[in-house]
Amino acid sequence: MGSVIKFIGSSAKSAALALAFVAVASASASHAASAVDAHAHFAWPASLAPFGNGYPNAGDACRRLGESPATAGYLDHMAILVGCPGGADSASVRAMLRDHRGHVVGATDGVTLISVPTEGARGSAAPGDQSDHTRTTTGCHGTGPRTDGH
Repeated sequence: MGSVIKFIGSSAKSAALALAFVAVASASASHAASAVDAHAHFAWPASLAPFGNGYPNAGDACRRLGESPATAGYLDHMAILVGCPGGADSASVRAMLRDHRGHVVGATDGVTLISVPTEGARGSAAPGDQSDHTRTTTGCHGTGPRTDGH
């Protein structure tokens, strides 16, 4: 009879541990699901002119932002303006900074604004190297003085 009591006691402990494990696992899954739902149900402010189904891929939390009075000061012809829901410490913002070389330029209405360089802006010239756009005192091929009056 003593061994039956020990068996029941150890079974009760095992059941309690299993129940605790299930509770922790479901709470963790619920938290992860609510984080996903928060991004899926985020109400994008129309003032930011968001477009697309996610950035950089469809379904991602961030969106490209278009031209509007709220975004005009952040737009750059050498970058894509992207908005991610939440603060600058959110996972989606950190991924944009790390994986796409973006940098935070502002925040408004619950959205962190990120400037992501376009492909042409990502390359950088070697120190001391000048592109044709920066040459002001040479001819069109950089071989002599300009004679066109500019």
